Amino acid sequence: MGLIMTLDSKSIRFDFDSANIKPEYREILNRIAGVLMTLKGFTIAVYGYTDDIGTQTYNLQLSRRRAEAVRDFLLQTGISPTIMSAKGFGKSDPRIPSNSEQARAANRRVEIAIVESRVLTNGLLMPK
Repeated sequence: MGLIMTLDSKSIRFDFDSANIKPEYREILNRIAGVLMTLKGFTIAVYGYTDDIGTQTYNLQLSRRRAEAVRDFLLQTGISPTIMSAKGFGKSDPRIPSNSEQARAANRRVEIAIVESRVLTNGLLMPK
């Protein structure tokens, strides 16, 4: 039904307690946007995650801000806002289950889900 593009620690990293995209990661996001703009019949969801430090409530908010930062960057490249969404998952689903600094850095990530969709008669995009 779709594909999830995981942006690993070598692609995009967030500093601790930050949702700012560093300038050095803009090139990879521009490349991703170029690929995404060529796709037809898909919706795009950006998922944000955090490390295990902090409360569940705070981490949900931070992960949402990270997802929104990437979504907003992609919107600025010309991707239609009607096919994109952003959601934060906090510290759930760690990529590396550990409390080491290396694991925490890897878990501060975003993932981009590309899901096949169809257009309904009312113009809304819905997953197949």
